[in-house]
Amino acid sequence: MMKWQEVRTLYPNQYVLFELLDSHTEDTIQFVEEVALVRVIQDPDEATRELLKPSQSPIHICFLKPLTI
Repeated sequence: MMKWQEVRTLYPNQYVLFELLDSHTEDTIQFVEEVALVRVIQDPDEATRELLKPSQSPIHICFLKPLTI
């Protein structure tokens, strides 16, 4: 289990496959709090294949841009 900010800090400019553990919604925006990191994906083509896989699981994929302060 990791805080979302920690994942964003550790894996900038990378795709991450994760299970969402905790989040909240304000208006229509979902704010991620905690995730279980499944794995980091280096290859954009592989990330696309993962994203397009039909699945009913709670696994998500995201490209993490560098944090700006």
